[in-house]
Amino acid sequence: DADDPTMQIAKFVANPGDRPAVGLVEGEAIRPLDPAVSPSQVLHSDDPIAFVRRHAGTPSLPLAGVRLLAPIDAQEVWGAGVTYE
Repeated sequence: DADDPTMQIAKFVANPGDRPAVGLVEGEAIRPLDPAVSPSQVLHSDDPIAFVRRHAGTPSLPLAGVRLLAPIDAQEVWGAGVTYE
């Protein structure tokens, strides 16, 4: 629905050896965004929904056919509360 203020984005790799990409998850498919778009760009934009719609490409890929990655890129990641022996 075009009026729904929610959307899901994911970082993924379509084929082994490909560069990671960001895409718009639409049901059982993922629609890649422009190759230069990073998760941080989406999250830090003034209007993330409009940003994603403006950069969404075609065609969609089957979600089951891609490898989903951690949704991080330039940000620092911390882990706490777990110890390993």
